[in-house]
Amino acid sequence: MNVNNIIQGLERKGLIKRARNRQKQRKKVYILASIEEKRSMIENDDGEVDESIIEYYSDRCTQFIKSTGIASTAEVCAYLRENSTGYQDIGEADAQRFLDLLVFDGRIEAIHDYRAQGMLKNLAMAYKPAHVHVPSQNGVTEVPCSACPVESQCAEGNVINPGSCEYLSKWLVDLEW
Repeated sequence: MNVNNIIQGLERKGLIKRARNRQKQRKKVYILASIEEKRSMIENDDGEVDESIIEYYSDRCTQFIKSTGIASTAEVCAYLRENSTGYQDIGEADAQRFLDLLVFDGRIEAIHDYRAQGMLKNLAMAYKPAHVHVPSQNGVTEVPCSACPVESQCAEGNVINPGSCEYLSKWLVDLEW
């Protein structure tokens, strides 16, 4: 008797069922038949990532952190459970994923949680609103040199130089000093 025969026998008896492996699509995974498979909260009914869900929960996290000034993962998770429409079974791991995304996007900052007590005092993290806003347009991104295809050849004394660049000249004229 091999493993495949045993698995097929357990399936026929209704003791196990095949589950979907999200990380490795080709790998076969089985769970007890009585267990209901949990769908990821950011997937739509087709099993694809739904950007609107990510945006919704990210905005909710940001609003809560701005209103409180500082919040732990557990506090954000509790807020999302109580105040979000739709998916109510959000866990701390789900909330942490949204918080990590917001940190990477520069919308919030991770800081040491000075409110923590006991053994986790030195490890506890909290989140606060980001105070540094990077504008989409700034002096570095607006200067024509940042998008110039021949910028590497541009230097004083070369054929291509800042003194004879029509794009740089126009940009300097258009600047409001």
